[in-house]
Amino acid sequence: MRYAFLDVTLQDGQLSCRSAHLHPPLRHYAISGARTLYLHGNPIASQLRNDPAVVRLLEQSATLEQFARGLDGSFVVFVHDPVARTVSFVSDRFGSLPFFYRMEQHVFYASTSFQQLYHQSAQRHHWPNQLDPVSLVEFLCFRRLFGDHTYESHSHFLEGATIVTVDYGTATLQRRRYWQPHFIADQPTRRPPSQQQLAGELADAIRQSVTMYRSDHPRTALLLSGGLDARAILAACGHDRPICFTTAPRQNNEYAVAHQLTTLAGATHHFIPRPVQFLDALVDPAVFAGGGMTIYTEAQFGGYEATIAPQNDVVLVGLALDILLCGHYLPKKLMHLLGHDGYHFHMQPLAEDLAYQFIHTVSYRLKTSDPWSVIRPEQQPRLRDQIYGRITAELDKGRAMGADGYQLWEFMHTHNFARHYSLMMAASIRGYADCRIPAFSNRIYQLMHEMPVDYKANWRVYQKAIALLDPRFMVVKNANTNIRADLPLQFQSLLRWLYGAGNRWLGTVGGRFPRPPTTEDRSWPSFRQSIDVNPSIQKMVRALPHSEALAALNLFDMDRIADTVDDYFSNRHDHSVLLNLLVTLDRFVKSPCRAEEP
Repeated sequence: MRYAFLDVTLQDGQLSCRSAHLHPPLRHYAISGARTLYLHGNPIASQLRNDPAVVRLLEQSATLEQFARGLDGSFVVFVHDPVARTVSFVSDRFGSLPFFYRMEQHVFYASTSFQQLYHQSAQRHHWPNQLDPVSLVEFLCFRRLFGDHTYESHSHFLEGATIVTVDYGTATLQRRRYWQPHFIADQPTRRPPSQQQLAGELADAIRQSVTMYRSDHPRTALLLSGGLDARAILAACGHDRPICFTTAPRQNNEYAVAHQLTTLAGATHHFIPRPVQFLDALVDPAVFAGGGMTIYTEAQFGGYEATIAPQNDVVLVGLALDILLCGHYLPKKLMHLLGHDGYHFHMQPLAEDLAYQFIHTVSYRLKTSDPWSVIRPEQQPRLRDQIYGRITAELDKGRAMGADGYQLWEFMHTHNFARHYSLMMAASIRGYADCRIPAFSNRIYQLMHEMPVDYKANWRVYQKAIALLDPRFMVVKNANTNIRADLPLQFQSLLRWLYGAGNRWLGTVGGRFPRPPTTEDRSWPSFRQSIDVNPSIQKMVRALPHSEALAALNLFDMDRIADTVDDYFSNRHDHSVLLNLLVTLDRFVKSPCRAEEP
């Protein structure tokens, strides 16, 4: 797996940039006033993925804020102004690209890789920097970090819709927001549009975004699963179909659904078999790509450059559409009938203490194991209070923007997207191809904020929007349910219960009704598989109780880690998620700075 990075250093007024395997590469342009504009990622101006259009927008803008508000797409751009003696860094509205920075002894350092930034600092001082225990525990609890915190107190994540200006004359930093979403709560008297009206707007927004991200006419691939998100992208491509790729351990149900979609679309479809020991050689590169703040197992598309890159310049992925439009991670409960799961959800009421409820119930928290079980007991009370304080502070940030209720809950994971663990999939591609995510469009983002929670909880507006893009695609079953994709989730639940009852009644005699997909039908290996089938990873897990790197943090109860490892390999409890998180931290602390590819 090739890992991409960009390093930026500002010292004595001199700005230097260094990168490796970065797709797309960093571009820079001279503009008026002796300034230089640097472009990282895919900024879009006037609905064009076109660098000259971005340059024109900056030249025509009276302020940096006006320029930033005029941009669309996924990017970090920065402007060096030697006359004002400043460099200003601008993120997109979503915080979709990882970018970390720190000021140290009048020198400004930044990098797309936190691991690069952290270890370079440690090398300069010839001692390991102190890691922040609150952030380490936050990662174990939620598989991600919130806000701008990192593992090192002087380093920060560049949050979405933010401008950070470095004044190297005074060696100071200034942070400011240039945009904030408009929530429905801002307009309490407004009657929300109908589902059909919003579906029409959303279909048009998805089509517009796909067109923008392909407006430079690249050779395009689409990573296609059997769910809804990549299906929506394929539908929005119109007659200009991308080359589609599906990866799985074998040509399973996921592949069969994807192949049916490409047949309907008239698109070329390639199957990429996933090696059984796919992750065994990818741990350290994946930890590097995620800066130790994303679990390494999410690097699902690393190592495919020989298959995908020769035919394509750009890889489209459907990431984030389901988070934005399907109400993923809302406090909702899957409905059951006589102990059998359905497919639709019922919203749960919000507690008065929203921070406490979020910490203990958000669906992506670590719940297969107790993360606190491996933390030294004497440190737990203080750390629990600090985690609560951080979540409260992040919720307060959303409240200050006008979010309330369920919108406030969603705010926690619909901003600073680069911190979400699924974005590691995009990072695993960027070492060999330009990965573009059409979900990151200003219009889709605003529609998400304006959409009533009832429209998102059971996906109805999203389903209708894809059907408007191409109704044929929604007649094909959803590989996540094995039921026709355009049916309301409530009806899919009814069919699941009826099919299940029919199968139980028939037993081994007669026909079979459609069954829910099994683990073997999915694209991704389970957390347990990532350990059990990879010998190198097994060795890393077994070595955790003896890790001097973890013990030196004075945070972990190493005896409890030993018990956890023993419970896992003795099949007493499946601690695979917790153990993979600990492997991620262990390799982060041990791994050197990755200036060159090994």
